[in-house]
Amino acid sequence: MIIFILDTATVIATSYFLALLFFKPKEITIDFLLHCFVIFFAEIIFVNLLLGIASGLTAINIIFSHIAIYLAAFLFWRKLDYQPEFNLDLDLIFKNWLILFAFSIFICFFAVKLWINLINPPICPDSLQYHLSFPATWLKNANLFNPIVVFGSRPTSAELSALSYYPINAELYFFWLMAFLRNAFLADAAQAPFYFIGIISLYSVLRKFSLEKSTAILVSLLWALIPNVFKQIRFGSQVDVMCAVFFLIVLNNLLLLYKESDYKRALIFGTSLGLFIGIKALNIFWSASLAPLFIYYLYLQINKKISKSPAVILSIMFLAVVIFGSFSYLRTFILTGNPFYPVRLNLFGKTILPGFIDKMSFSKLFVPWEEFSLKNMFFGEGLGLQFIAFIFPGTFIPFLVYLMRFRKINNQDYLKRLLVFVAPLIMLCLYLFYIKAYWIRYFFPYLGMGLISAAVFLNDFEKGKKYITIFGSIAIFSSAAELAHRKELIISLILSIMLFLFLFAKRKSFSLIIKNQFLKLISISMIIIVGMLILLNADYNKNKFNRYPSLFKGKESGERDIAYAWKWLNENTHKGKRVAYTGRSESYPLFGSFLKNDVYYISLNSKPPIVHYYPDGLYRKERDLKRWLINLKDKKIDYLFIALPYSVSNESSNPKEFPIEDTWAKEHSNIFKLVFVNTKSRIYYLGSK
Repeated sequence: MIIFILDTATVIATSYFLALLFFKPKEITIDFLLHCFVIFFAEIIFVNLLLGIASGLTAINIIFSHIAIYLAAFLFWRKLDYQPEFNLDLDLIFKNWLILFAFSIFICFFAVKLWINLINPPICPDSLQYHLSFPATWLKNANLFNPIVVFGSRPTSAELSALSYYPINAELYFFWLMAFLRNAFLADAAQAPFYFIGIISLYSVLRKFSLEKSTAILVSLLWALIPNVFKQIRFGSQVDVMCAVFFLIVLNNLLLLYKESDYKRALIFGTSLGLFIGIKALNIFWSASLAPLFIYYLYLQINKKISKSPAVILSIMFLAVVIFGSFSYLRTFILTGNPFYPVRLNLFGKTILPGFIDKMSFSKLFVPWEEFSLKNMFFGEGLGLQFIAFIFPGTFIPFLVYLMRFRKINNQDYLKRLLVFVAPLIMLCLYLFYIKAYWIRYFFPYLGMGLISAAVFLNDFEKGKKYITIFGSIAIFSSAAELAHRKELIISLILSIMLFLFLFAKRKSFSLIIKNQFLKLISISMIIIVGMLILLNADYNKNKFNRYPSLFKGKESGERDIAYAWKWLNENTHKGKRVAYTGRSESYPLFGSFLKNDVYYISLNSKPPIVHYYPDGLYRKERDLKRWLINLKDKKIDYLFIALPYSVSNESSNPKEFPIEDTWAKEHSNIFKLVFVNTKSRIYYLGSK
């Protein structure tokens, strides 16, 4: 943990020095801090990409790379003859009781939920299938090879097939959080810092449209308190909050280009956009919603005939996007001839990009249109009063009102606002009629954009500001009731009220401390946090597999047998053991404590377990016992972990049947020794093979 803390400090210092070199600010502002964050994240991605491509992706190489970049940045920074002053108005939350209350609710609920997340092992299926298993595999191989992901609930497992070619910026970030600790302790809380980055990003966007500071911070807190968004803290090794936050950063950097268009702004915009689309392919569509605003920016630059060449600025942006966002797409294109494989794209009846499933069929794998319900999605998925009072009306009303008044008021600022107002409408239409992957977490970037549209529009009217205060107040109280349940809700509420009363009573003192002793306060806080993380990490390593069974509750209680199998395997393997899995795609727990095991899916035929060797997606259609045995021997497998599939699989109409490997293992008891069995799993030992 200490080594990781030191490496983190190195990257933070590097990002600060590089931001000073690039932007040479007179004051440390919110925008400057956001630039530091983009550089921080970009350095992690860039270093890991280069090392992965060179098959040198190890913790020691990461440390040396970060130190080398730090020394270069520090030496150049030494030549600067100034030190910027802070100008952040950090005492803003103490000047308004409503903001202080919202802040108290957010901090206490956040702390409780984060605590629960840190003491428990990851349980989210997406994390166990690829968000964590991919970085674990990279760590074992020192490269960026993505293992195949199979055993979905549909015949072709197409939604899982795509994961092998999934954009990997988030996973590279998870890798960095795992590489030094060799566990998912921090990686499973990876999205937690993004809530704070999201708040200040949204605040910065709103301030660019002249919202008062108190109104802007209130709206920003309303975004963080959207129940469905907030609950993602529990699933920290997912990427959806990260996507929403980077979308806000991209928008903020685009608005900065309107204010000052130069090479450095173009570089930071292109970098943030590249990082954004490199997290998830869906982000390409969300980026398209900002295309009108971007095109208008280009028009203004060309029309003004500024000294900075638009062609050069565009080239800088494009290069940054390619460096920080294109790796997975380019690699997939080289391997398959289609950057979006396995999705097949057709035009006028002809296949333009090859794949084994068309785009519309892929969308239907999530929620079929005939089962889709606007009522259930918008009012049954924890979007809170924020959606009803701000986001949904903010999608339509501002754009329509400004469009009708466009002929009367036609100036640059008015048109810029109109193009901002059209963005959430574009996003909603894309989501409903083209993307059609009806999961609310895919929708998070739209929620932020809709909130911005509503707040900017309401700010134009005196009664609009009162509307924000009144409905914002109600949204804060109503959201609190949805952020947790039972004991967690009671504990979080009590802590929130206690914190609010304490801060309210001492608000003048805290305002002075933040103004005059901010760095000292941060230093003390960081020491406390680091100490707690060290203790929690030790507890996590000792007890995580013991806690897995207790995480399966209610309808999932029958799944506890899977957790018991994970626990047994961990207790009966040591470093270097090689485990083959089949039946389910949640492979991460099989790596064991400190990622001691090597984990593989073994092909049932002569084709290697790589997605594009199976153009129909039916990886297990061809079965060859002799070849499977050879494959096991070639990989020197020690244990065979067989799980009961979730539902109907490719090979059986009975979901209670184990995969074919179980039958083969039983028939060859001279090779496979059954060492563990329960209702959900079988574990065979191959040590005598």
